[in-house]
Amino acid sequence: MDTDERTRDIYEQTAAYPKPPLIPLPDEADVNAFLEELGQNGGKLFRWIMKKSMSLTGFEKYLKRLPDSLEDILMRTDLRGACLFAPVVSASLALADDTRQLSPVQRATTLIFAVKSLYRDVMTGNFPPDIYKGQVLEMGQYPNLFSTSLIVEGRKARIFKSRNVSCITVIVAGRFYILSIGTFDAEIAFQQLEDALTQIVQDAHRSKRDANDISPGILTCANHGTQLRIFRQMQRNKINRESLLMLRHSFMTFCLDLDQTPMNYSEVARAAHVGNNENRWFHSSLQIVIFGNSKACVICNFSAYLDGNPMMRAASELRKRALACSVDRSNNKNWISLPPPEKLRWDIEQRFIGLAQRDVTSIQDQQQATFEIVGIGKNQLAIHNFLPIPLFIVALQLAAWQLLRKIARITQFMTMSRFRYMDLVTPDVTTHEMIRFVEYLNGSDVQQTTALKLLQDAVASQLDNMRKARKKLPIPDALHLQILGASGLRRTFMMIVVSLRALAFRLLGASKRLGREILVSHPEIYPDVPVVGRPGVRLPYVKYMGLHYQIMDEKIVITYMPALNCKISNQEFTNALELGLKKVISIIQGD
Repeated sequence: MDTDERTRDIYEQTAAYPKPPLIPLPDEADVNAFLEELGQNGGKLFRWIMKKSMSLTGFEKYLKRLPDSLEDILMRTDLRGACLFAPVVSASLALADDTRQLSPVQRATTLIFAVKSLYRDVMTGNFPPDIYKGQVLEMGQYPNLFSTSLIVEGRKARIFKSRNVSCITVIVAGRFYILSIGTFDAEIAFQQLEDALTQIVQDAHRSKRDANDISPGILTCANHGTQLRIFRQMQRNKINRESLLMLRHSFMTFCLDLDQTPMNYSEVARAAHVGNNENRWFHSSLQIVIFGNSKACVICNFSAYLDGNPMMRAASELRKRALACSVDRSNNKNWISLPPPEKLRWDIEQRFIGLAQRDVTSIQDQQQATFEIVGIGKNQLAIHNFLPIPLFIVALQLAAWQLLRKIARITQFMTMSRFRYMDLVTPDVTTHEMIRFVEYLNGSDVQQTTALKLLQDAVASQLDNMRKARKKLPIPDALHLQILGASGLRRTFMMIVVSLRALAFRLLGASKRLGREILVSHPEIYPDVPVVGRPGVRLPYVKYMGLHYQIMDEKIVITYMPALNCKISNQEFTNALELGLKKVISIIQGD
């Protein structure tokens, strides 16, 4: 391990935070229930193939041995696979405006101090833990915000966590700089950092671009396979290798997009996510984008193990801490001196840019991505003991039926942070009860009493599926852990078995029925973060769309990421969704 690599743990623990309990493991009854569920979708032959593959790989024996090593495995195993295709996995979180009239460089400076403050509190345990119903939740993802990046080593990508906390990356006009911000406990004046950033901006705009002055930023937007090939070749060049090494040890990344002035939070999130690829470094777990009108956005890399809720809380904290940062330049105390910023050099082949641009173009989406449904929110949905989220899912299914003329398989991201070192789960919320309700509501003779009863059943079945999914270690996760934990010939054999099983599923047509069609996420709501999502991209891993939604008191904010070949516009879906929500409310109210 690199001597400057602080840990290989995915979930990084600090002594100040108590550990949540370990998740219970599935047993034979759970395995059989899982197989039954698959069998309902694919028939007896499908179930037999799955059972046989489990037997060949020794899955049941693995489950019996797993309790002895579960904690260590969960702490260190990367189930997400360090996916490098950042635009379709990272999330952009627009920050509410600073209430002061700050220049872009001043706002950037306040946010640098905010990141340092948050880092200090997270690593010392002064940052209050996440709590749900009196239970402390898993806090091991928060250190991944700092000095964490994705790197390419050989033929693989992985997460790298540096010990270095004294240098940040600043990108202006496609030029990369490393700026020292002092050690962990060093005192720095506001004017020092403001002047240093101003110096970088002036240097970037003073330098003339030539044919060989190519920004590497867009390379981190290419798909996973393309990036593996590009960065493996780039590292053979000494100039590139030295610059990549410095970026690996950066505390965080600041992107100054001073020639852009997005006018609202939706535009801020979109401009940050897809508006200036050459001015980004998506390998960084945390990027902050500052625009020419001082608006700001945080970009968090999901592949660096940052879930939606930690992203949202961290972004909110950064905005609050930045507001508390004094911008007074009158203090003449003798502060430590900072070294001049260092400009990184690159030797990049033009063909690499072309390969990355091809991948980026394949997922670009030009239509409006973020919408608001005003007048429908928690106050209208949380009535008569109903919960807003499952009602939203019902309305989403009604919209899908209206536009697709079929039932869509909806899966929902859900946190598992009440257990130690746990990933997200995506339970299927398109239940049999949901299907019955939608089909009844679209029939010829709809009665209010029957519709209400079926709606109640649809909501209850969703909640039941969510509870089951979050009760024990999911079988797919256990299967994945088994493969990742194997090595040598044993692992090769298991991969062959899994590949043959996948081939059989495709031939039976079962893989189509089991795939993600509509993928949704509802992260925690923070007023400091008015918009979250991946606006401006299309998702290659869903059939119809993905979306982030936030149910406020009097409105719902939705950011769409349609599938590559989805022909339904985001506006059409919003109209259908609003109609579905109104139908659901009318049933509840007995209209």
